[in-house]
Amino acid sequence: MSSRLTVDEVLSGSRARLYDLIASEPGVCFIDIARRLAWAHGQTQYHLWVLQREGFIQVVRWGRYVRYFATGQQGQRRQILEAARRDPATAPILEALQATPRPTPRGLAARLCVSRQAVAYHLQRLAAIDALQAATTAVPVANGRLAGAPRSGGE
Repeated sequence: MSSRLTVDEVLSGSRARLYDLIASEPGVCFIDIARRLAWAHGQTQYHLWVLQREGFIQVVRWGRYVRYFATGQQGQRRQILEAARRDPATAPILEALQATPRPTPRGLAARLCVSRQAVAYHLQRLAAIDALQAATTAVPVANGRLAGAPRSGGE
């Protein structure tokens, strides 16, 4: 049986330093946390687990990285978008969305020299966090394509 910890118990000692790091650098990834705090991976993982279990942090997997955010902060959606912009696979798609009027997945794929499936994957991930509205004037993905985009043809 597991009992809930008090706020003072959760944010005492080492976990307070961990929470302060996450709150000051939204979207920080696991390896950066472990390095900055000079902690072993097991210690880092345990304290992150406690903070997540108690509702102090939100965990977002983006690409190869797991990113950590303090819950309840203003602009959290914007912070998650900034984390997506740091992802080397997603950043070019976000840049192309901003530079292309009325983008389509096919047009983005041709522009970036990647498969339509890769573009669709990243667009769906961005739509899941409501990032497409913030990243561009395009409307979110619907059925694997940008809503309002033509069903066939290029850009």
